[in-house]
Formats: sequence, structure tokens, C-alpha cells
Amino acid sequence: MKLISINIRGLGRDIKWKYIRELISKEKAGVLCVQETKLVRLDDTMCYNIWESNDIIWVHRGVDREGGAF
Repeated sequence: MKLISINIRGLGRDIKWKYIRELISKEKAGVLCVQETKLVRLDDTMCYNIWESNDIIWVHRGVDREGGAF
């Protein structure tokens, strides 16, 4: 199983989603870890759209504006 970890700026843009989808497909990744410090909202729909499937489990760990974990 391949794991991809990516620190990406501007995940809210469609071009970034396309890049991640192509990376997942090309590498046949089983796990994707995304770090995006400016994204405020993350929900099921967004994760399913990035992965292009509802067959996923996702975890979101937020960070407060001061840089500490919730």
C-alpha cells in the first residue's frame, strides 16, 4: 500500500484537487495525508470529491489560529 503525504497551499481551488486526484490515481495510493493550514472547513463531501469515491475513512484534526492543536 502506498501512502502520499502532501503539504499543499490553496486546497480550495479546483486545480489543486485535480492535481491530487491525478497523483492518487498515478501512484495507486491507499492513504492520503494532506496538510493545509488555511482551509477552515472540511467535510465529507470535500473528502469524497478529492478521493473521487465514498469508499473512504477520513479524519480531520483542526488547528486553532494560534498554531496549537484543538
